[in-house]
Amino acid sequence: MSAHPYGKDALPKRRGNGWSLSPQFRIMNQPAPLRISDQTSWEAPDPVRWARQGFAVINLDTRGGGHSEGRGDLLSDQEADDIAQVIGWAAEQPWSTGRVAMLGVSYLALSQYKVAALGPPALKAICPWEGFTDAYRDFLTPGGVVEDGFARVWLFATGRAARLRTDLAVERRKHPLRDASWESLTPSLSRIAVPILVCTSFSDSNLHSIGSLRAFQRVGSAERRAYVHRGPKWASLYGEEAFQAQLTFFDRHLRELDPALNTPHQPEHTFRTLQPVADGEEVEVYIPLSSSATLFHAGEQLRLIVAGRNLRPRNPFFGHFPAHYQPTKSGKATIFWAPGRASTLEIPVIPQ
Repeated sequence: MSAHPYGKDALPKRRGNGWSLSPQFRIMNQPAPLRISDQTSWEAPDPVRWARQGFAVINLDTRGGGHSEGRGDLLSDQEADDIAQVIGWAAEQPWSTGRVAMLGVSYLALSQYKVAALGPPALKAICPWEGFTDAYRDFLTPGGVVEDGFARVWLFATGRAARLRTDLAVERRKHPLRDASWESLTPSLSRIAVPILVCTSFSDSNLHSIGSLRAFQRVGSAERRAYVHRGPKWASLYGEEAFQAQLTFFDRHLRELDPALNTPHQPEHTFRTLQPVADGEEVEVYIPLSSSATLFHAGEQLRLIVAGRNLRPRNPFFGHFPAHYQPTKSGKATIFWAPGRASTLEIPVIPQ
């Protein structure tokens, strides 16, 4: 998922024999070519590329942006709560595994921090790709000096793109110092506990690098990784190396299911990568059941045994003869059940 006020439907358009791209692509020199599909909106992941990997892609118009109703406030608590509600909705859809991640550049990175700090249960990982974390320090008044170039352009363009209740251009004049109003727009990085892959590139260090490095240093996530590059901004984002880094990260934290074989009620793993679990780490595990046909009579009970090994590896009546399985290392695992961390057993019931 990505969320922003720019309008998700602002897509590349066919113009004669060529394509009309967002003019923002021309703001920064791009010494290398890039490839995106015609479904890719500004600063968002390419949905065609991700769908081919088995991911569902949601590009969200924040409140007041694009076709969303109402009037929004950029970087606000209300915006974060809106996104958290959409994450919860996405997790409940029949095409969803119930595990949601966020990815995007600049504002599509900024919008991840506050919602991650809220801790919606279905949000399992975030990947803010080049985005500041403190609007006052990193963007509007870096080093205590008012930035009046790109900030003016961005504030004007954002005001045109979205219906907003608060004009940050006016607010910066009313609040020249970093007071409580600016603090309210700043995410609480220490409250972010989900795994994070943050791009801390130096391709636009005056805007995004300092805030991205701050996020890597201060988030509360037990697992945090930084991707660093000094290449062209867009060619790097949509390049194969960055895509593979993002894909590997999401495969690990959205569990790695086979997009061709997996179904909502019968998970199929890819077994492509090792995913070791650290001591004390809580992870969600999908365990597919083998086929069975059992007739239960009224009053009979079903007992569930969960173990890290095959309980009867040599019993021919258990269906595993003549198999033999390598012994596993000893260890202890705890099964959790709590609001937001439900443990469930799903079995088909076929009426007689």
